[in-house]
Amino acid sequence: MMSIHKICMKRTCGLHKAADKKEGRKGMELQELSRCEQIVMAEIWRQGSVDLRTLLVHLLRKGNEWKPQTVSTFLVRLVNKGYLIPHRQGRNTVYEPAVACSLYADRLMEQYREFCRNAGYTPGQEGRDTARLPERRADHG
Repeated sequence: MMSIHKICMKRTCGLHKAADKKEGRKGMELQELSRCEQIVMAEIWRQGSVDLRTLLVHLLRKGNEWKPQTVSTFLVRLVNKGYLIPHRQGRNTVYEPAVACSLYADRLMEQYREFCRNAGYTPGQEGRDTARLPERRADHG
């Protein structure tokens, strides 16, 4: 925690939020992640901790051809949202998850349940609801 104070003295920055979450402090609400941020976080959760170069290699293997600056932008956003904790190791920065994958998955499931409640969905109505969905045309995948 001491190194974070050397970087920034504001308690509202992403580094502090991430450190607070890591230490189990309450009060930090999980923010929404974009689809790209979810892809980056999924890879970091698989690896445990990772630097930019290693992350780029793993993302490329999965078909994501993002440029290093693009992935760096995602990492900064994830730090600011409190999902990652950055650690300096020499000239590199290693990113470690500040939020467990299971916690994020639980949050997504709760959002889905809330959506269903607000839409008036109850189990057993699948046939009635899906009958109104438009058919996908073959040329649109």
